Amino acid sequence: MENLWWFFGLLAGLVTAVYILYNQQIKMKPALFMVYRGVGLALVMLPFSFFFPFNPGMGFWLLCVITGLVIAYSDNRFFNVVSSCGAEVGSALQPLSVGITFFMWFAFKPMQIMEYWHMPLRFAIVLLCLGGFTWTILMISHNSNHYKALKYLLPSLCLAAVIDNLQKVIMDFGLNDVYAASFYYIMITSFFAGLGNFAVFIRDNKNWQQMLFERRSLLLGMIAAVMVGIAVAVKNFGMAYTPNPAYISALIFLYPVWLKIMNNIYQRCRSDCCYERVSSKLLLFLLVSVIGLILFGRPSLS
Repeated sequence: MENLWWFFGLLAGLVTAVYILYNQQIKMKPALFMVYRGVGLALVMLPFSFFFPFNPGMGFWLLCVITGLVIAYSDNRFFNVVSSCGAEVGSALQPLSVGITFFMWFAFKPMQIMEYWHMPLRFAIVLLCLGGFTWTILMISHNSNHYKALKYLLPSLCLAAVIDNLQKVIMDFGLNDVYAASFYYIMITSFFAGLGNFAVFIRDNKNWQQMLFERRSLLLGMIAAVMVGIAVAVKNFGMAYTPNPAYISALIFLYPVWLKIMNNIYQRCRSDCCYERVSSKLLLFLLVSVIGLILFGRPSLS
């Protein structure tokens, strides 16, 4: 499966689009959703841990805990930015983290710099593809307030890059058993990320028990949590085999395109609903960038 990292990245982006569309339909409060996605998902997974014997060493477990805590802090910071700038602007600027992720990975694997050094043309093509991809996604999700919000969102973009790099390191720890490594990564990071979000949820909602255990919210929230778990699991497989975590991040950030395609399909089914269509030129440019990234993404020819 080593050469299928791009397939897992594309699939993770598609699943991400599905659960975002689902969450838009159920209109659940973000804070409540984060609790279900975190602690709720971890508790659902816990009984199945007996089917995944795994002993990767303390480094794996420690990094999972750290990543979970970073995710909790990142989520909280991102939602604060969203409350100031709007969800559309915050989400639209997230692809800018791809470039940060790409260069940050060299701190974790400096030997890859030398591999690219001996292949300058390939390195230049990869940079062009990443740049072209990021620019196209920003154009597809264009908003006049983007650049005003960037200074507030920049720390969140850096945190997202840290999370993706840690996820790649963790999955490298578990290459001998990717299934078990992915399972425990999801369970542990979800639990510790969920604890932080749970604390914020309790602080901001006096009737948190009623909200949390309301039957409809519980059912819909756990369905959404399972979707998130599937998306992260597929992403884990991509991270395990990709040369650089930025490649998987880039492919996942295709989800705005998948959303627009789904919305256009929905538009055809309802005459009273209208969505903005994606420019065919932008789609072509995006396709060229993605194909170039898949073909030239590996620093070596092996």
